[in-house]
Amino acid sequence: MIFSGRQLSAASLWLLLLGSQPLLAALMAEHVLSIKTGLDQPTDTAISDNGDIFILNGVLGEVVVFSEKGKRLRRFGKPGKGKTQLNLPMGISIYEQQVFIADTGNARISVFGLQGKFVRHIPLESEKPTDNPVEPVSLLLMDNKIIWSDRQNHQQCASSIYN
Repeated sequence: MIFSGRQLSAASLWLLLLGSQPLLAALMAEHVLSIKTGLDQPTDTAISDNGDIFILNGVLGEVVVFSEKGKRLRRFGKPGKGKTQLNLPMGISIYEQQVFIADTGNARISVFGLQGKFVRHIPLESEKPTDNPVEPVSLLLMDNKIIWSDRQNHQQCASSIYN
C-alpha cells in the first residue's frame, strides 16, 4: 500500500490503523469503476499520469487499458515466453512513462511503452544461492531501482531500472 508516497508493509499499516481511528475512516474504499469486458483473474492495477487505468489480466497474459470513465482503449501482450509475451504476470507499475510488469512465469520484468510497444526485458536473478528460478510477483519503482518480491525464494530483491 502506498501512503504519502512511501510503501507500507501490512504490519506497518495495521499499527497505523490501531493508533488512529480517523485514519481508518480515510482509508475506507469506495466503488470507482465497474468493468465488464472479459477480464480473467486481474492481478494488479496501475494508473498513468493522464488517468488511464492499466489492468494486468494475469491468466490471459495481457494488459488492458481503460479510460478513467471505463472505456476500453487498448490491450497488449499475450500469453507465452516470447519477446512481447507474458507468462502469468502478477505485478504492474508505471515509472517514467513506461509500464513495468512482473512477468512471473518468465522470471523477468517486461517493459512496455504506455501505448503497448515492447521496450525491453530486465532479466532477474536471485540475490541468494538457490536452485529455484525467481518468480517476481510485485514491484515498486523508485530512485531508478525496482524493488521486487520473489515468491519462489521468499525474498525481496532490488535491480537497476537500467539493466
